[in-house]
Amino acid sequence: FGRGKPAFARAALACVAGEILLFTFGVSWLYVLTHSFAKAVSFGLYWFVFAEVLKVMFAAGTVRGWQALTSRK
Repeated sequence: FGRGKPAFARAALACVAGEILLFTFGVSWLYVLTHSFAKAVSFGLYWFVFAEVLKVMFAAGTVRGWQALTSRK
């Protein structure tokens, strides 16, 4: 995370990529169980989006704060 884009943006991007991957597999598994994409998205995505956005922002902010703390010498 040291070079290039600011640490918050890179951490947020990594978190979002991970969340997309997790939700893709989770919703696809629910689709197999329910045989309905609408139900799978309703049960496995809509309920969790707000909390996931908060979690990504918190995680990215934590990475930024940790880097600021550890870079002081």
